[in-house]
Amino acid sequence: MTELVSSSATGASLTAVTLTVIVLAEALSASPSFTVN
Repeated sequence: MTELVSSSATGASLTAVTLTVIVLAEALSASPSFTVN
């Protein structure tokens, strides 16, 4: 029971981190003015 909960929590956290990285990459590539400034 605890193993399933911990594994699902790890998968959820990894998914959240991956989505955050993708969103940040999309935002930076979509607005080069931020990188210039």
